[in-house]
Amino acid sequence: MSVVARLAGLLLFSACLLMLQACGSGGEKQDPDSKLTVNLNQPVSTGANAPGLFGYETANISADISGGVAPYNLTWFMGGAGEDQFTALDAAGTTSISVKWQDLAASVTYRMQLLVVDAAGNTVQSNTEFLVSASQDVCRISIDSLTYSDGLINVFGSDPNGGALRFEAAIESSEISISGPFNETATSAEFIVKPNDVLAGGNFTVSVSAYCASIDYFGASDSVSGSFDAFPLADDTLYAIATQTHAAVGEPVRIVVATGLTKDPLMYLYEFGVVCDSGAMYKLGTFDIGQVDENPAPELPIDGAWIQNHAAAFLVTADSQIGSTDLKNGFRRTRFNLTPTFASDARISGALFNFEYIFRQPGVYTLGFDAENASPHTCYLDRTITEEHFWSDISNHHIYNTIVVE
Repeated sequence: MSVVARLAGLLLFSACLLMLQACGSGGEKQDPDSKLTVNLNQPVSTGANAPGLFGYETANISADISGGVAPYNLTWFMGGAGEDQFTALDAAGTTSISVKWQDLAASVTYRMQLLVVDAAGNTVQSNTEFLVSASQDVCRISIDSLTYSDGLINVFGSDPNGGALRFEAAIESSEISISGPFNETATSAEFIVKPNDVLAGGNFTVSVSAYCASIDYFGASDSVSGSFDAFPLADDTLYAIATQTHAAVGEPVRIVVATGLTKDPLMYLYEFGVVCDSGAMYKLGTFDIGQVDENPAPELPIDGAWIQNHAAAFLVTADSQIGSTDLKNGFRRTRFNLTPTFASDARISGALFNFEYIFRQPGVYTLGFDAENASPHTCYLDRTITEEHFWSDISNHHIYNTIVVE
């Protein structure tokens, strides 16, 4: 190779090397004279006593980064104010972290340091000092016990200072609903969890948070999981199913009336009687055909057991025709009639209808059917309307046949 050719090759290599040095990752042009700089800012309080910095409260700490070669790795040395933190920044600009100061009996001055390393290995640091004052109204509470059983969540907490607690619960599921708190004390509460469709069941996780009641300050949180099995429907058996097993006085409880696969074809429900202990009252306007749904029209959508006999419409029982009668034996009977139109005779299973009870006083309420009176008969009719068909079992013995009202 000639000397001229070798010199030309060296010049080309040098030119390429200069181009690579002038480019950052991703091909973005970098200024080789741009110096990496960082400015660590003073903490900004986000605590209950902001703008002051106080022990056991929170703050944001930000830093401004410019120059150098992105991306950047950051190490936040807290100087005893908290755990050291490690973050990354993809491009020059402002970044921040959130910290919670220690519980302090006296004021403390902290010295923080931020170490920044860019993609080219350049290193720079920035320091700041700040004063964190002694803790104020500190919420040191904890959740000591959180359990779920039979539709009921129990939570117990404590506060070393002897203060009262407040509890909240949240659930992320369209299949499950939660209500409460109930039976609250200074350190405990209960929440009721119920499936929106007892016949379908479902899994759930509930998050419970505890607050210091006196200063409305968040203290602790925990979560508990559970499940509802899909309710089993035995053949030719009739059920009145409470969608929740616990309630407060005056709280409406949805009742689902369902059947296992009927022995005979079913088309009409005639003089149908649901009974419950005295004190349970039918809530006007809550009658709904089929399974529980959000449609305000009681006959729509056509769902539940009625899909199986292809019902196209219904003659809906008016509230004025849903009468409650005192049976003089400690129970009240609520009477329903239900007539589908353009349906066919079929053996069906599933939800027949649902409605709500309201309970006027505390107690244990048991659901059932009227089997002793001549009318209603708790029976169904086929298309011929010439023979009454009775379920093989209307005893209603199952886990959702009672509601505890407190």
